[in-house]
Amino acid sequence: MPNSHSREIVAEILDYARMRMAQRKVSEADVSSALERETAPPRRGNRPGRIIKRGLDTSGHPLEVVLNEHGEVINVLIPKR
Repeated sequence: MPNSHSREIVAEILDYARMRMAQRKVSEADVSSALERETAPPRRGNRPGRIIKRGLDTSGHPLEVVLNEHGEVINVLIPKR
């Protein structure tokens, strides 16, 4: 049974996003944190049906999570400062 401090993934993470997460050293907890701790309104992605959400990872660093029309994570980006 999860305790009040555990985090659950908000959305399913697709294989391509997992590959990009590994390359960028981003964990599932970071993705979940960014989705829970949004710092800007969601914006449209570069293709129809895609939404980009910007939030803070578990260390408080900015992280952008790209979702498809089904709410699945399809990419994870570390924004330029």
